[in-house]
Amino acid sequence: MRHCRIVISLLITILFVSCRKEEVYTGLCDVRFRTYLQDEVSVTRASYTAIGDTVPAPFTAELFVSNGEFVNASTLVWDGVTVKAALRLEADEYHVYGYMPWTDAAEFDPTTHMMTVPGIPGFGDTDAMVIKPQPLTIAQNDKTKEVTLQMDHLLARVTPCFYVHDKYVAMRTIKIKKVEMIMPNDTLYTALINVGDNVNYSVEWNVGGVTTDTIVTTYETATPDTLTAKRGEQEYGSCYLCPEKMTEGLRLRVTYDVYDKADPAVLTRADAVVENRIKRLPAFLTAGTHYRLHVKIVPTYLYTLSDNDNGTEILIVETN
Repeated sequence: MRHCRIVISLLITILFVSCRKEEVYTGLCDVRFRTYLQDEVSVTRASYTAIGDTVPAPFTAELFVSNGEFVNASTLVWDGVTVKAALRLEADEYHVYGYMPWTDAAEFDPTTHMMTVPGIPGFGDTDAMVIKPQPLTIAQNDKTKEVTLQMDHLLARVTPCFYVHDKYVAMRTIKIKKVEMIMPNDTLYTALINVGDNVNYSVEWNVGGVTTDTIVTTYETATPDTLTAKRGEQEYGSCYLCPEKMTEGLRLRVTYDVYDKADPAVLTRADAVVENRIKRLPAFLTAGTHYRLHVKIVPTYLYTLSDNDNGTEILIVETN
């Protein structure tokens, strides 16, 4: 009889454990994110580079999560090691949208499917990206969920690349110390990002306030780089422009030193500065496209070169 009671107790225990295993989790789901960034140097919009292969600088992005009726806002942070977002959701069908860099002025309207991001500089040293619409399904038994987000560029990138006229490079050594890009009457824009079908998106730009001249220092170093002929042209930083921004009036200001080729220790001209307008960029740029400015330094006084390099340098801009 005692053995029967033991067997019955074991059966009850097994039945209780099996019932517990079949219980459905109905709590909140912890949502974790991975991100893929579009390759910045790509001239197409189809190439993506995974974080870990090409590590971007740390950033903070704004996330909007909607089930069509309400919006849950969260902050997405890439700290150089991991992607973090404190987001816990109930079981439902969602879509995720977003923008970087983070701004508390950004909004998302679930009824019009419109994300509004104001205060984007028409010209500056910071990239702007949209987090493409991503579906997110949370089931009742999901305790954790991992979602991959893709980012796409809202701005165009411009990088100046310098080299020296091949005849002059044989006579003098030029070392660039500082490169500045200047845009007069810069403009702030508002991006209206329509994600109406929850898959694709479109962008409209509204003009905001107008600021004074904007100067982006693309390169500055205490150890200048030596310029060579075209086969060894060198990049010096980058700036970013809104596609709606007119490129007319964009200027380059370059500070450099000139050394004697025969004796590299002899500094013939220190802190020479030259400024030129960039005339050959397209009037409007394309978002997600990388434009390289091929800048050739052509002195006008080659026929009268002297030890003190009297004369005026002229930068001639050549584009792709």
